[in-house]
Amino acid sequence: MRKIANKTHCLCAVILAYVLIFILPISHAAELKLAADKWPPFTSDKPGQRIAADLVEKALKRSEIATKLTITQWNDVLEGIKTDKYDAIVGAWKNAERGQFLLFSRPYLENRIMLVGRTDNKIDFNDASQLANKRIGVVKGYAYGEAISSNKKIAKVESPTVTDSVKKLLNKEVDFILTDSIVAQSMKQHLPQDVKKNLVIYN
Repeated sequence: MRKIANKTHCLCAVILAYVLIFILPISHAAELKLAADKWPPFTSDKPGQRIAADLVEKALKRSEIATKLTITQWNDVLEGIKTDKYDAIVGAWKNAERGQFLLFSRPYLENRIMLVGRTDNKIDFNDASQLANKRIGVVKGYAYGEAISSNKKIAKVESPTVTDSVKKLLNKEVDFILTDSIVAQSMKQHLPQDVKKNLVIYN
């Protein structure tokens, strides 16, 4: 688990993504309607589990912009921004598809995607090619980079949230899941001991 070959870090670099805030053009808004999914410790409705949300809200407050944050499922976040239900998304990864209809800010946080598996299904993980013919849990609507999204040999199993992906992993409905390294560590920290001992994070 702890011994990771250099190619693993290359994979992380390929699918490296920046967490961004993008704001659609708004004029004379009394309150900026922010949206995010539950993705602790970056975004959440719980104090101490919303690093990105706190940063964005503080930055906007300095500009005397009032905000209201809604936490919902990621698919609802994207649909809501398209229909003007929300004005901005607190954290999102930039890709070509989203760049067609969204205006992104400069990066303010950095993410690295990691592989998470079960202790009863360990592999000596080096690169994405080893995920061929594996069932990989992903969150519907998330951007994972070209190394994953364009790989037709990977069987991607979608879930509405990271928590649902973890449940599928523990229930052996998927072989591995992909998530941010900090999210993975936070997740393990808050899980019961008898559950976390069954998970392995490939660094």
